[in-house]
Order: sequence, then C-alpha cells, then structure tokens
Amino acid sequence: MEDGWFCEEDIERCIETGDVCKKQKDEMGNAADGWKYTILGIDCAGAPFYCAGKILRGEEGKLFLVITAHERKGS
Repeated sequence: MEDGWFCEEDIERCIETGDVCKKQKDEMGNAADGWKYTILGIDCAGAPFYCAGKILRGEEGKLFLVITAHERKGS
C-alpha cells in the first residue's frame, strides 16, 4: 500500500463486493483451510479491483492475509 494509490478500505470493499475467481493450494501450508484465494471486486471509487490472499488463524480468530492487491486491468 505504500507504493499504491489505494487504501485498506479499498481492499475491504473488494472482498465485500467481489467474487472468488480462483482458488489455489497454499504451497506454504500455513493457510487455515489450505487455500489461497483470488478475489475480483471493486474499490471505494467503484473501479475494478483485484486482491489475493489466504485465511490464517490468529489469536483473536481467523483473519485474511492479503498477498497482493491492485487495480484490476482487463477483464
């Protein structure tokens, strides 16, 4: 996020509005369910947005670790 134009709220909006378009095995093996997810949604401005991450178990429950997030280009 340091180098990008987006903020944490854009990632949250993408997850809330998006659809999982790809699911891959987590090769590191630390995902709570064993998978990484690619989500296509929109950001707070309504622009197409992409994020990928995995579900981890934290001290306070499950959390979504974002691996990458950026403006979605193309379809």
